[in-house]
Amino acid sequence: MLLGMKYSGNIVNIIDISPNHAALLMAIVLAIAEATSLTLFHVIFLMHTDSA
Repeated sequence: MLLGMKYSGNIVNIIDISPNHAALLMAIVLAIAEATSLTLFHVIFLMHTDSA
């Protein structure tokens, strides 16, 4: 989560945009990061339960 915030902070620094857009971008990045980690967790969990 902290990594995601740092990453979106870097994007905001590179692309000089308004604070509103920066907040929206950060929310999108964090949402994608959370969805990705959840998906990976489910895939790994299902693989382990199938093999057991």
